[in-house]
Amino acid sequence: MDKDIQNILATLPSVEEVARMPRSKFVEVYGKLLSLVQLLLENQKVMQEQIYSLRRRLNANSSNSEIPPSQTPVGYSPGSRNASESTEAKDEKDGKD
Repeated sequence: MDKDIQNILATLPSVEEVARMPRSKFVEVYGKLLSLVQLLLENQKVMQEQIYSLRRRLNANSSNSEIPPSQTPVGYSPGSRNASESTEAKDEKDGKD
């Protein structure tokens, strides 16, 4: 977990403490929570971009990129989405689990 997120979480009071705190202290805690949410949203955006990039790389093959045919996954056929999917479909057809 990101160090900034860990630092904010470490300073947050318990629910019981929040229930007893004065309004000024509550506003301070609320500000920390907003900072935490902002950091989490930024981290989520970065991770979504990484996932998108990794999926594009994973789905690359010789028919849709500059990858040479020798690097195309074994079992890949242009009509299927990927090799494992075609194997799963074949197993289902044959009655295997």
